[in-house]
Amino acid sequence: MARTLLLIAALAASAPSVAGAYGEAGTSQQSLQERALHLHTDRLRVEPGAPDAAFDDLAAVRPLILADELAAASRFYAEDIADNGCFPADHSSCDGTPFSERVSSFYPGGSFGENIARGQATAEVAVFQSWLYSDGHRANMLDGDWNEIGTGHPGDEPVWVQDFGFRPGVDEPIITSAIHAPLYPAEDQEVVFYAAVFEPEGVALQAMTLVVEDECYVMGTDRGADDKQTWSIDAPSGPAGCVRYFFAALRQDGEEVSFPTTGSLQVPVGGAECTAWIAQRAVASCAPPTFGGSGAGCGGSGQGYGPDATVSGSVEYGSCALSARPPGKGPVLGLLLGLAALRRRRRGVRP
Repeated sequence: MARTLLLIAALAASAPSVAGAYGEAGTSQQSLQERALHLHTDRLRVEPGAPDAAFDDLAAVRPLILADELAAASRFYAEDIADNGCFPADHSSCDGTPFSERVSSFYPGGSFGENIARGQATAEVAVFQSWLYSDGHRANMLDGDWNEIGTGHPGDEPVWVQDFGFRPGVDEPIITSAIHAPLYPAEDQEVVFYAAVFEPEGVALQAMTLVVEDECYVMGTDRGADDKQTWSIDAPSGPAGCVRYFFAALRQDGEEVSFPTTGSLQVPVGGAECTAWIAQRAVASCAPPTFGGSGAGCGGSGQGYGPDATVSGSVEYGSCALSARPPGKGPVLGLLLGLAALRRRRRGVRP
C-alpha cells in the first residue's frame, strides 16, 4: 500500500521542464478528434477481428507511435480538404501538389501511406464502419511495416486523415495513444477511457491504472494480447468542468511509465471549454489494488469514403477497389454522409 502511494505520487510529481514528451501537447497539439482517430486505429491493429469476425484471420500488428511530422501533414491535408472542398482520388492537394510531394515535405521517413474520409461523424465510424470495409484502406491500417502515424481533423468539418510512415530508430513509448469517449460528455455521464500499449519486450503489462483527478481505476484488457493491447475502464464524468486524467502502467520488470509523460489529458464535461492537455498533473491519494507502482484508388464515392494511397520506396502509385461488407452486414455504400456512431457499451460489442 505504501509503495503504491509513493509510486502514484512519483508519477504525479515527475514533470520535466522540456516540452513535447510523449503524450503531451508537443508540437503536434493533437485535438480530441485526432487523439480518438489514433487510438481507434490502434484498437483495430491489435485485434482486427474484434469489430467483425470476418477479419479474424488478419494478423494483429503493433500500435503506432505518434510522429509530429505526420501529424502536421495529416492536419494540413484535413484543413485543405475542409477549406477548399477538394477530395481527389489521387490524394493530391487542392492546389494540385502530388500526394508524395506533400507528405514528404513534412515527413523524413522513407515510406508512407495515407487514408482520407469525409462525412463520418466520429473517428470510430471512420475506422470501424468505413475504412475497415475497403480493401485498400484496411490494408493501410493493418500494414505491419508502419511504425508511426499522424492523424488530422479540421475541427469543424467531418474530414478524417491518417498518415502512416516507417522510420527506423524511433523511441518506443509503452503507451502509444489514449482517449476518452464520448469526447464531450454531459455531467455525471459514464465515460470510457482507453489506452493502447506496445511492449517491445513482447510480454503483457502487470497492470494499467487510470488516474482521474483524485480517483484511481484499475483498467481491464479491451482488445489484443501480450505485447499489443488496448485497455479500457468506465468512470463517471463528474460535474461540469475540465477533468484531468492520466494513465500509469506497470511493466513486468517493475518499471512504471505514464501517459502523458507529464501533465494531464482533459475531459470537457458539461460544455466546458478545455485544452486537450494541461501541464498540471492529476494528483491521486488513492491506491489501486493491483498497481505496485499510388493514390488512386478506392474511388471516393461521395458517401463517406475516401481513397487510400501508399508510397513505399520506389513503388509507383497503386490502386485498390472498394470492397463490400461480408454477407449479412449490408452494403458498404449504404453509409450516408454524417452517419452517426452507434456506440455499443459493453465489452465485446463496442465498435
